[in-house]
Amino acid sequence: MSAKGHATTSAPVDPALEAGLAALRARFRAGLEDRIIRLEGAAMILRQDAQAVEALAAIRDECHRIAGVAPSLGLADIGEIAMRIDAAFAERRASWPALEAPLERLLAALEGLLD
Repeated sequence: MSAKGHATTSAPVDPALEAGLAALRARFRAGLEDRIIRLEGAAMILRQDAQAVEALAAIRDECHRIAGVAPSLGLADIGEIAMRIDAAFAERRASWPALEAPLERLLAALEGLLD
């Protein structure tokens, strides 16, 4: 029921589309450990050198990829966190102090998918 009390219906799901999405979700999950390792490695470098360009670039690239694919896979919360980090780079306001907390949230959410 909608908020106004009207019945709502959803469009039928194409089985081929659903199978394709399931395969993409599985592929995304299969690559999670590597993504987490790359992000954690970059964070470790930035804790020692907050200006480490390669580490910042690794975070930017990984978050950009996650922001692009996660919402399509039904992972809107993860996509939103990654989009905020990606936007910080796009708006040239990315610095390690500003990225640390959102990156920790993203890592926790990604690690939650491994369970």
